[in-house]
Amino acid sequence: MVRHPTIRPLLLTGTAFTAGFAVLTTVWSVYLLRELHYSATALGTLLSVAALGGVAGALAVRPLVNRYGPARVMLTALAVLPITELPLLLVEPGRPGQMAVAAGLFVQLAASTAQGSTQRSIRQAVCDPGMQGRMLATGQWITYGALLAGASGTWLGLWNTLALGTLALTTPFLVLFSSSLRTLHQTPAAPPATT
Repeated sequence: MVRHPTIRPLLLTGTAFTAGFAVLTTVWSVYLLRELHYSATALGTLLSVAALGGVAGALAVRPLVNRYGPARVMLTALAVLPITELPLLLVEPGRPGQMAVAAGLFVQLAASTAQGSTQRSIRQAVCDPGMQGRMLATGQWITYGALLAGASGTWLGLWNTLALGTLALTTPFLVLFSSSLRTLHQTPAAPPATT
């Protein structure tokens, strides 16, 4: 799998995304509550709006892939993700800031869902059916971003950790863009099952 020309860049992209996104999702709710003084109700509302973004991404991904191709969908989603963090870094306490953060989280979850499901579809299409379990385990082995986020938030501060996490979200785009997958126009056909 590590040498596979399609799976390898997708695993690297997914790993970079998971690490950066885990840092951000661990820290941003603490930042909103402690630094921007959001109420529990406001935070709950933001989480609901973000969840709706995930639903929107799931509903939109198939038509988008069919129209623009998987590479464009993944690259566009990965390019948008760091921008969705800017409201968290730039807003002040208050209702306008809450609306900006809600919009950013909505787009963030929509883009995250679209690129993640597209990546998984491609990996499953090109991976031998007998290797699916190993591929999934290999793709999920690095999920320790939460530990990194907690340490970074303590040592560097919440805002600095959010800024570094936002910068880290540029890595998955760069990994995928530098691979041959940037020209992928359609999801590959599944390999025949081996008996």
